[in-house]
Amino acid sequence: MPTRTLWLIPNRVLFTEFYGTLNIDELADTNRLARQLGTTEGLAPSYYILDYSATRRYPNDLLRLRSIYRQPVPHVVSAIFVVVENLMLRGLMALVLPFVPTQVTLLSSLTEAFEQIVNQDEALQLEQLEQAYGAFKAV
Repeated sequence: MPTRTLWLIPNRVLFTEFYGTLNIDELADTNRLARQLGTTEGLAPSYYILDYSATRRYPNDLLRLRSIYRQPVPHVVSAIFVVVENLMLRGLMALVLPFVPTQVTLLSSLTEAFEQIVNQDEALQLEQLEQAYGAFKAV
């Protein structure tokens, strides 16, 4: 599966990196995993970052995508940040994301997502997020 999901900041910032070619079942499985982690381990307020920067191909079945993203979001999740650099994928996301039942922000870079989280939550620091992401990439 071309995804990796883990807590960048334990119980507070959940991160999923998507890469390569994705199919609809992989997206559904990843969404299910994130909801489970948020429900069982997340502490309010928590944040979820979806990084599609390294995605080459994304499913285009809008009905199935909407049904996946329409699923309930754990109550502890305050905001979801979606990082998309590809303009075509940004357009597709703009059609799907309004169905997510929580605040979603579409961004162009991971740095922007980190800055948004820090602006919303004084308990988290930019350096903390950047270091956690560096450790994630080193694995």
